[in-house]
Amino acid sequence: MKKLSYLLMLFGAFAFASCENGSEAVNYDVDEETALEESRGGDYSYDGEVAEDAQEGTEESVIEEPAVEESEVEEPVVDEETTGSSYTENANGLDIKMVYVEGGRFTMGASDESLKGRALPDEFPVHNVTLSSFYIGECEVTQEQWEKVMGTTLTEQGEGSEDYDDYGVGNNRPMYYVSWDEANRFCERLSELTGKHYTLPTEAQWEYAARGGKHSNGYTYSGSNNLRDVAWYSVNTLGQEYYAHDVKTKKANELGLYDMSGNVFEWCSDWYGKYSANDSETVNPTGALTGTHRVLRGGSWNYVDRDCRVSYRSYQKPEGRYNIVGFRVVCSVDEE
Repeated sequence: MKKLSYLLMLFGAFAFASCENGSEAVNYDVDEETALEESRGGDYSYDGEVAEDAQEGTEESVIEEPAVEESEVEEPVVDEETTGSSYTENANGLDIKMVYVEGGRFTMGASDESLKGRALPDEFPVHNVTLSSFYIGECEVTQEQWEKVMGTTLTEQGEGSEDYDDYGVGNNRPMYYVSWDEANRFCERLSELTGKHYTLPTEAQWEYAARGGKHSNGYTYSGSNNLRDVAWYSVNTLGQEYYAHDVKTKKANELGLYDMSGNVFEWCSDWYGKYSANDSETVNPTGALTGTHRVLRGGSWNYVDRDCRVSYRSYQKPEGRYNIVGFRVVCSVDEE
């Protein structure tokens, strides 16, 4: 891995913070698509020096987080009804815990807990969504799990990417350098191995699970209003730990799901598209019918807090491999 100086890391973190409120000053009347891209950051290949959000900071918008001591990781207190139907997928020795998510109705988009004034335009309009029950991976697919199903290592995947470098290698670290197409192929192969129906989560399934489903406490991030408790992101990876970390080393959310904020971005099955006023009441939505980019959710180890919120949306080309993008899987619930 490239050796990064602490001073450069420090500059990057301040610049990250500087741009967090930048979306409020964007002129969307000029060119909405360009402005949205600029406010988001857009570049999903970390170059080993200063990450993408460090490009457009302004001194007056720097946000200082309160000093909070990181607490020890604790198992979440979860109602037994939530975990009663969960199971562990042991095909090929994968040991993927699948958490049962009881279906229900929720408010999707930049609702009250999304940090007022910091949401991007594509998080609106807020709308109601009803989902059927499903299972979702307790954590992001790890490098070991990927290799057991697909047969390639992180290094082999990364060597096919421009400016390859590793940003955390280990059996329990999340897999990255995986395109949407390859993540979808993983789901197909896992389905063939098990006889179950595995897929990438829809964007609605992802957000509902990140919010805690029917057990949601209305947090800004997945599992807490204090991002340090639940995520690896630009502030607590600063310095010598500026990379993806082992999964399940932060607190879980209300459903017992880990790393839905931070660590690595996660592919969703949907084509990226704007929310519509016609979305005011939808059932099991699957996103835009066509598109050029696939949805990404959750933020990553080198992104700021704004981008780790449960309603934050992003996207990338499905054929690309990125060093901060991974995925988790969902499985359908058999209807009796």
